[in-house]
Amino acid sequence: MLQRDIAMLESPSPRVLAALREWLHGSSRASNRSSKLDGRDREMFSVGSDLVALRPPADTDPLSKLLRNHWPFPSERLSPHEWDRFRHFKDRRLSWVVTSLSIAIATFLLVVPIIVLYFVTNPNARLALTITFIVAFAIGLSATTSANRDAIFAATAAYSAVLVVFVSGDLANAE
Repeated sequence: MLQRDIAMLESPSPRVLAALREWLHGSSRASNRSSKLDGRDREMFSVGSDLVALRPPADTDPLSKLLRNHWPFPSERLSPHEWDRFRHFKDRRLSWVVTSLSIAIATFLLVVPIIVLYFVTNPNARLALTITFIVAFAIGLSATTSANRDAIFAATAAYSAVLVVFVSGDLANAE
C-alpha cells in the first residue's frame, strides 16, 4: 500500500477508539485487569487522528451510525468474562434494519401528507402543512441517507413539486 493510499484511509469511529482503549487499558468494571501497555507505549493509541480504520463501516449515514453505536437487539458476547462489555453483531443485520426503517420513513413521508392534505380544506392550513411536510422530508432524507446537500436539495425540490401539484389539483373537492 502506498503512502498516499494510507493517507486517504479514514480514522476509526469514536466507538471503535473507546473499545480499543478499554481493551488496552482495562475496564473500570474489572478491578484485577491491568494495562496491556506500560511506560511511554501506554499513550501510543491516545490520539485518534493518528490511527486509521482498515475496514471502515460500509454505511456511514446518520441512522446507521446511531444504530451501530446503540444496537438495541441481542448480540453475541465475545468473551466469557462478565466484566467484558464487548459484543458482536452482524453488519448484514444492521443493514437490514436500516433499510427497513428507511423504507418505513419514506413510505410515511409520502403517504401521510397526501392523506392529511386530502382532508384539509383551509388554504392557510394546507400551506402550513405542506411546508411542515417538506421540512420533515428534508430532515428524514438527511437522517436516513448519506446524500450530500445537492442531492438532498434536488430530492426535496422534487418532493415539494409533487405536494404542490397535489394541493393545487384540489382533489378533495373534485367529483
